[in-house]
Amino acid sequence: MDAARYAITHTVSSSQPWSKQTQVVVVDQWVYPNNAHTSRWVYLGAYYFDTNQYGTDYVRLESDTLDSGAGVMAADAVRFAPVRYRIYLPLVMKRWPPIPDVPVLNSINNPNGGSGYTVSWQAAYLASTYTLQEATNANFTGAVTRYTGAGTSWAAVNKPVGTYYYRVKASNSWGDSGWSNVQQTTVLPPAGWQTIASQNFEGTFPGAWAVWDNNGTSYGEYTWGKRTCRPYAGSYSGWGVGGGAQGAALNCGSHYPHNANGWMVYGPFSLMDAARAELQSKLWLYTEPDNDYMLRGASVDGVHFYGYATSGNTQGWADRSLDLSNVPTLGNLLGRSQVWVALVFASNGSTTYAEGGYVDDVVLRKCYRECPSGSGASTAAGRQAQEVAVMVTRNRGGTLGVPGVEPQPFVSPLSAPEPFRSPLPVPEP
Repeated sequence: MDAARYAITHTVSSSQPWSKQTQVVVVDQWVYPNNAHTSRWVYLGAYYFDTNQYGTDYVRLESDTLDSGAGVMAADAVRFAPVRYRIYLPLVMKRWPPIPDVPVLNSINNPNGGSGYTVSWQAAYLASTYTLQEATNANFTGAVTRYTGAGTSWAAVNKPVGTYYYRVKASNSWGDSGWSNVQQTTVLPPAGWQTIASQNFEGTFPGAWAVWDNNGTSYGEYTWGKRTCRPYAGSYSGWGVGGGAQGAALNCGSHYPHNANGWMVYGPFSLMDAARAELQSKLWLYTEPDNDYMLRGASVDGVHFYGYATSGNTQGWADRSLDLSNVPTLGNLLGRSQVWVALVFASNGSTTYAEGGYVDDVVLRKCYRECPSGSGASTAAGRQAQEVAVMVTRNRGGTLGVPGVEPQPFVSPLSAPEPFRSPLPVPEP
């Protein structure tokens, strides 16, 4: 008997029931073949099964007989061609690996060039921690890490003068982001006068200053000392012979000794990048004119000091200053990395007067920018006081880092036209 109705059945396992498709196909053999379709094979259709996507499907073709009265005859045979297609789509990840976004470094608000400022950045997506780098060049050569942590800012404190560059990156367990944009700021020197050292003799003395008798103990020891004898302000001032083993025993109003050579020195200090610098003090002086003096001077080697020697009578307290941009012989000391200043009281071996010399309110200062007018170098000595440019040599004072030596024959530091006399005689052998 010829089959004329066909049904497709399938199952996912030969041990399970077969499922029959709901569709059937009837083939009219009188229709085929024809002029349009000459083949005896007729395409019945395609059927899709999705019950077992990853395993094996079992498929078979079943047939039914037709009623002969239907006027339709069955096909002679059926060709069954099972086909499986599987379509693969790519898996597109939105971000992999899930490292953080690159953070954005905010501009640094430091309009006045202060030494304290804050570096901040915007939080980055997926970031756990941040690393902030600082460098003194835009290429980040020699960069240092200034911050690592979960925060989004870092505070700079007491930064030295200079230009600083910053960048930041974000990190998590998957890795690091790239470096952020770069921001920079410049720390300017402070404006106005900046005190390097001062001494008003009201506190500890000598403090940061070094004092000694440049003649050692050959004529007794007389150094600068903190005394109540004649203060300019407060209760104390510095007496040029009021310290040391013998000087400390002098009563107020006493004559200063012969061959005094007391030094009071500060340094070294730097004048790099300074636009102005000066040494200021108040001076009270009563000495033998042209012989016994008080020197204010500066040095670039800590041994040879150049400046101005004042002798005679200041008739009370007077202002004295030394402009470190215009030192006798040395010239301009601005830009030097090592400078020393000194106050020296010296006498010769003849006449002495009562008291000698005092200083008070000593201030060593410098200015980088926006410098108000300074006092400059005061050389006007008054009616009974004389001043002259001199050079003196330090023989002792090992605290400056240069070994002390034994006393040497005194050479006059004063350089003035005749009939100027040497302030100190050469000691007898």
